[in-house]
Amino acid sequence: MGGKLGRRRERKQLKIKALRSEKCYLLLTTLFFLVLSGLFSHAIVKISVNQIIQLHQFSTAYQAKGALNMGEEILQSEIEKNNRIPTNGSISTSLGEIKMMRISEDTFQLTLTIENGKKFSKNHEINFSREEATEQPENAEEGKIVEVEAEITE
Repeated sequence: MGGKLGRRRERKQLKIKALRSEKCYLLLTTLFFLVLSGLFSHAIVKISVNQIIQLHQFSTAYQAKGALNMGEEILQSEIEKNNRIPTNGSISTSLGEIKMMRISEDTFQLTLTIENGKKFSKNHEINFSREEATEQPENAEEGKIVEVEAEITE
C-alpha cells in the first residue's frame, strides 16, 4: 500500500508542476503577444503619420506648381497685352504671393512664398519678339505688374 501512496503523491506533484509550468508558459506567451502587437500597432501608426505628411507635402507642391504656372501665363499675357517687358512685379493668390524679378534679358524668376513661409521658385523664359518689345527703365511704374487677385482651388 505504501507503494501506491508514493506513486499517487508523485503523480500529484507532477500534475502540480505541470500546472505551474503551463501557467508560466501562458503568462510569457501573453506578454510576448502583447509586446509584439504593441510594436506592430506603433509601426502602423508611424507609417500612417508619415504617409499623411507626405500627402500634405505633395498637395502643397502641386498647388505651388499650379500657382507658378498661372504666374507664368499672367506674365506672358501682360507682356503681349502691353507690348513691353516689365522689370518686376507681384501677383497675390489665395496660396501666397508670387514675386517676379527679371534676371536676364529673356528670363524671369518667379518666387512663390506661401503662408507658412515655404518658398517655391521657377525660371521662365519669355517668348516675345525683340522688334515689338520696348524696354522699360528700372524705375518706371508703367512696366510694373500691378497685383492681380487670383484664386487657386484645391
